[in-house]
Amino acid sequence: MMADFNRLHKGHIGTAPKSAFKKKSHEPNKSDWTSYVFNQLSVWESLHRQWITKFLGPIHVVFYELLVRDTRNSLLGILNFLNHTVSEEDMNCAVAKREGIYKRKKKYKDFEPFSPEMYSAIYTVRQRVLKLVKEYNDKHKNITLVVVESTVIASENLLGVQIMGNGTKKNVD
Repeated sequence: MMADFNRLHKGHIGTAPKSAFKKKSHEPNKSDWTSYVFNQLSVWESLHRQWITKFLGPIHVVFYELLVRDTRNSLLGILNFLNHTVSEEDMNCAVAKREGIYKRKKKYKDFEPFSPEMYSAIYTVRQRVLKLVKEYNDKHKNITLVVVESTVIASENLLGVQIMGNGTKKNVD
């Protein structure tokens, strides 16, 4: 959410000015940032709800926390799901360069754009999506679920779940 808000205001590696977080929206008592957060939460939940409930093929769930903590095995899971292999050299390169070249500098110290209400809403939506994932897994038994519980999720990826669909493989272990 934060990464996209920054991108919208200052491009791929820029940081939105503090004023962008305070600018008033057309809705009473809300900033553009507040409206953006709650709108993106709704979009994120709807997107994942659609994938889980409407997509007819198998799905593979990628948890951001696990991708960061265990990049190699997360990538191997994705590649297995896609029925694709890469050389050990390519895998080592991907793991070594997992941070990428496009990094925003931490421009603001002691700046917290997320309100307690935002954190609460993010937690609630994330729990609803995780519940859908668990229900999908209980029904289809084709997702390896390892959920990392965290009290505060990194601002760059507050929601932490991405779902991929692929019609070429029936099961994912």
